[in-house]
Amino acid sequence: MKESTVTVIGGGLAGLTSALILARNGHKVVLVEKSHCLGLTVRGFMREGVYFDTGLHYTGGLNEHGIVHRYLRYLGMETLPTIAFNSDCFDEIHFADTGQIIRLPVGYEQMIVALNEAFPNERDAIATYMQSARKEFDNSSLLNFFLDAQKSGQAFNSKTSLIQLLNEVTEDEYLKTT
Repeated sequence: MKESTVTVIGGGLAGLTSALILARNGHKVVLVEKSHCLGLTVRGFMREGVYFDTGLHYTGGLNEHGIVHRYLRYLGMETLPTIAFNSDCFDEIHFADTGQIIRLPVGYEQMIVALNEAFPNERDAIATYMQSARKEFDNSSLLNFFLDAQKSGQAFNSKTSLIQLLNEVTEDEYLKTT
């Protein structure tokens, strides 16, 4: 096989990540960026005198088994310091028309409990949705990097879209938006 060099255009977060993955897989990589520094939009940018803060503000999945931790581990950056969310509630959904507030906890089982408490008549729909989400995660090399992309088949195994699945399992519009 002839040795070649892969050129990645753009030194933003996606370009940097792509270059790192290619290099970790044995490719020679040239990264081209027009700006004087890399990852520019991760830190924010100015346009017509207005500052846009595009940096990462918060994300879940930083716990040991979380998706972001998996990304960091795959990229060799698992020692990056992180601050975990409050496991009881990392996000809240407020429904202005009903006044209902749903607190979303960290963790698969905890999320099921919270959704069942908020939507007690939708237990079957919640179980079906969460099982589908778990199955897709476990079988997707796009979400679970330690799977062999060639062996895992397609990115998402389901032929059903998210909205199709939700429409099949529930009529509750609030649950669908949660």
